[in-house]
Amino acid sequence: MKNSIRLICTLLIISLSLTACSFLQTAQPTTVPTEPPTIMEPTPPPTEPPTLPPAPPIDATASIVYDLKNHKYLHQQASQTQIAPASISKLLTACLALDYLNTDDAITVGSELNLLQPNSSVCLLAPGHRLRVLDLLYGLLLQSGNDAAYTLAVNVARKDTADTTMSDEAAVDHFITMMNAFAQDIGMVNSHFVSPDGYDTPEQYVTADDVLMLAMKAKQYPVINMITATQKKDMTFLSGETITWTSTNLFLDPASIYHNPYVVGMKTGTTENAGTCLLTNYNDGDYDLIIFVAGCKTDESRYVETSTLIAWAMQ
Repeated sequence: MKNSIRLICTLLIISLSLTACSFLQTAQPTTVPTEPPTIMEPTPPPTEPPTLPPAPPIDATASIVYDLKNHKYLHQQASQTQIAPASISKLLTACLALDYLNTDDAITVGSELNLLQPNSSVCLLAPGHRLRVLDLLYGLLLQSGNDAAYTLAVNVARKDTADTTMSDEAAVDHFITMMNAFAQDIGMVNSHFVSPDGYDTPEQYVTADDVLMLAMKAKQYPVINMITATQKKDMTFLSGETITWTSTNLFLDPASIYHNPYVVGMKTGTTENAGTCLLTNYNDGDYDLIIFVAGCKTDESRYVETSTLIAWAMQ
């Protein structure tokens, strides 16, 4: 009997001990985190880039502003209207010359100068002058010489056909065929050329959009970039003559009120049909723009209107 009572007491003690342990475990305080929970900030919605106000009115008959960094037009005015190309054509002549001739090739000026039209812009070449292709390109793009355009044209055509006896007229005709094929290849689908210098004729025309295609192609040639950024060049021909050629682009002239240190090319143009034209590459590091104005009323107005478009595009 006593043994039974002891057993019962032992079981009761064990049971009470287990219950107490269970109670103590349940009563333990909850651990409080030492770091506050992270609160996720809401992500702001993407903002649209600021849009430019409408371009200011200008007197040019056609104009464009193109953003080379962002690959988009900022401004287009009558950009698909046919206009006379004037000396902007010489950029195309320069591209072909660089594709077919070496800059150190020696060329003798010849009877092709007889094909020049009256009152042509010239760099004062004469038959018998001997100079490098690079020198001719300076005369073409810096001084805007129509005489350099014809000398380059006949030599490119004779090189392409391997016919050194080709007549001047046939060579120029062949070069014009090359010009139009080249223009189509680079996307100048609404342009047509009939001379290497851009002299006025109803059959010769471009559009502002096509001039942009030509500008972007010409910029791929380091020699063209170098020459069109040059303001003045002292030349010595291989035949011994010396001459100084000066750019027709007043943006490059430190003495001009239109001087702009961020203009790095490209080409002027002036004819009766075209008016005054100006193709400009402006690059200040933040902005890289192509601006083209055509049909301006005066030589000065093309610089004023280009400057107005540059200031507007940089807002």
